[in-house]
Amino acid sequence: MSKPIEQVYATHCTNATAVFSNGGRDQSGGVYGYSARAGSISLGTFESWYREAVEPILFRGFEAPRDVAASDKADLTVDDVPARLFYYPSWNGYHVLGQLSYRSRDVRERAGSYFGHFVLTPEIEGETAWSALECLRLWEAPGWVKEDRPGQFDVRKLSSIDELLQGERPAIDDSLLLRFVTAPQIEDGDDPHSLIPEEHRSSTVVERNHLISLLLRGFLQRKPPATRLLLVADPEFAAFLFYAAL
Repeated sequence: MSKPIEQVYATHCTNATAVFSNGGRDQSGGVYGYSARAGSISLGTFESWYREAVEPILFRGFEAPRDVAASDKADLTVDDVPARLFYYPSWNGYHVLGQLSYRSRDVRERAGSYFGHFVLTPEIEGETAWSALECLRLWEAPGWVKEDRPGQFDVRKLSSIDELLQGERPAIDDSLLLRFVTAPQIEDGDDPHSLIPEEHRSSTVVERNHLISLLLRGFLQRKPPATRLLLVADPEFAAFLFYAAL
């Protein structure tokens, strides 16, 4: 893409931390609500980008798994709840990729909140969006910001979404897929992020290839092709299987 890629962080804010609360300069205290926390976009266009591309996704919400008791939500940390990686190739005139992460409490100290990191750029006629494979390679990328913090963020534009990898090997890539379908056993070095469950790490090549075959069959036999495919798996393994299918 020829245009820089903008970044936006959004979460539950106070008047002092929300970008649109007098540009984040309102130190009067009090709760502002879910809104932009920081971003690389100039203030002149920030609010229109946010309202059109970020806010509708942010307001869909993000919660702890349904089997977590309400009394336990405040004890969960960002590392206890799988993040949600999402991608909208065409959304109100933008390409939008992002991640929602769990936050134990909002600024009112209520249990169960979330923090969003969005990367986006306007759609341009003749230019293609990022591919689903490019986005899946960013599962657990170190460049995703997962938590709020005191003070201000220094948010810069990106020239490529691969910058979110910060030079590290992707958690999901062709080499991991190749090992999954050919290796006698999946070793820690093959899967350093532990995306593949133990039962499949130690299963045979024949069993793993049968799993991929079933997945591809379900993907290709959808009638009509636009029909949704329900994949039941842990989030990190599901991301890997989607990569395999695509």
